[in-house]
Amino acid sequence: VPPDNTSREITFDISTSPFTALANDDGWLIHPSEDILLVNVGGTIHALSAVCTHNGCNNSWSYSAPEFTCGCHGSRFNNNGGVTNGPAQSPLRKFAVSVQGTMVTVTV
Repeated sequence: VPPDNTSREITFDISTSPFTALANDDGWLIHPSEDILLVNVGGTIHALSAVCTHNGCNNSWSYSAPEFTCGCHGSRFNNNGGVTNGPAQSPLRKFAVSVQGTMVTVTV
């Protein structure tokens, strides 16, 4: 099997807007130019696909710790992307995150 070379890195600084929301526990946002949900859980940044696995909605999310809710049909997902309430049946894809100072890199 050939290696998967399709991943790419998205880097941003949490000391600049709108990413400053991630400086606080339970702070979250949808990346402004990528379909990525970002949330600070106890000081750890989590990154999940913002494309709902139920029907592909990607722009209607809310967050109330510890769950994301898709506004299209009400599917709920935990901070690790797992389904906590349908109609979605599959988890959201989780992306690797690394942090160096205020710089965050998400590998998608």
